[in-house]
Amino acid sequence: MIMPIGLVSMLIFSVVKLVFFSIKYHGVPVSPSRLHVIDWLPLVEKNSKKLDSWKGGMMSIARRTILINSSLSNSPIYHMSIYPLPKTIIDRLDRVRRKFFWQGGGTKKKYHLIKWIKIYKHKKKGGLGIKDLKKINISLLCKWWWKLDNEKGLWQDIIEYKYLRKDTICTVKHGQNESTIWVDLLKIRNTYLQGRKLKVKNGKKTLFWMDS
Repeated sequence: MIMPIGLVSMLIFSVVKLVFFSIKYHGVPVSPSRLHVIDWLPLVEKNSKKLDSWKGGMMSIARRTILINSSLSNSPIYHMSIYPLPKTIIDRLDRVRRKFFWQGGGTKKKYHLIKWIKIYKHKKKGGLGIKDLKKINISLLCKWWWKLDNEKGLWQDIIEYKYLRKDTICTVKHGQNESTIWVDLLKIRNTYLQGRKLKVKNGKKTLFWMDS
């Protein structure tokens, strides 16, 4: 039987609360306790090592942009679909991407002519369309709320039994002894709710004043 990495991790954290341990599943750190910055450093090192095999100095900025979006920006996807990356780690990953964009992976420093936040913007808005890791992270985590809203399965049953019961996605509040992943999901819930539209159906899970 094959189970997606996200589902496996969600089940681990939703069902049990164990003593602290730290293992890796498909390169992703797994632990019932909150991960620290040191647990994410291998992800940064992995991205940095990719630069060693790339001849960035021989590439145009357009080719570097393609490599950044296709490789450097996508390598943390598994991690970002389960955890919110610490700001420190996002900054370090951005540093690797900036270095390759401006220096081509070389050691000679070059001036950064444009702010990185402007390069993030869509091409129609004057940017280069380089992916914003923080926004990708939030979008991937919001997908779990969408799954809870629109799909049925073992994970959804566990969440509804353990956390929701008499509550809805809108009304559930942070409690004690909850898994770190559930606590992190609650932090980005409002982002999901802003774009959410609910089908009324029988109305049992619909709040007249709160639901869109």
